[in-house]
Amino acid sequence: MQMTPTARENGVTTISTQILDMSASTGNEEADRSMEQSMQQFKQLFSTLHIITQVNERGNTVGKTTYEGLPEEYAALFQNQMGGSSDLSNNLKYFPEYPIGQGDSWKGKTHTDKIDCDAVYTLEEVTNDVLTVSFKGKMTLRNNPQATVQITVQGSSQYNRKTGMNIPGTFTAETKATTAGQQVKSTVSM
Repeated sequence: MQMTPTARENGVTTISTQILDMSASTGNEEADRSMEQSMQQFKQLFSTLHIITQVNERGNTVGKTTYEGLPEEYAALFQNQMGGSSDLSNNLKYFPEYPIGQGDSWKGKTHTDKIDCDAVYTLEEVTNDVLTVSFKGKMTLRNNPQATVQITVQGSSQYNRKTGMNIPGTFTAETKATTAGQQVKSTVSM
């Protein structure tokens, strides 16, 4: 994933995010082979996608997220999957609105018509240029008519202190998803 700041005005940075590569692993070779075929289709489709977000000086998303570069029918489907009119990314708050210091923890809650997410974040380390934040939480996705998906996640990420942006290559998360009695574990890095 590549995040590129494209504009900055009144303390708000506009960021264009592009997915450069995707992969997933379940730990089951047969399932992984099957998933890889689907991933190739997704890679081709999303190679032109640019996710345009705006973040404030705390790294929290403000304004409406837009999805550019997809064919119109896929853009509408993608927008719907991401939370429809109550866009998930509009509710992402990585940092609290009050001052924090190394070792402090805070809760983040995101609730839309399709997603509930509760997480606890901890500011693990502060340097002159970088903030290292760990997180642990649960997410419920209700955008699949066949089943609700329960996801537990924990990991860490680093942020640039000057821009509030995630530093590419520093986000890692272990996830466990459960739906219709099936469980999938994965590791996400970006």
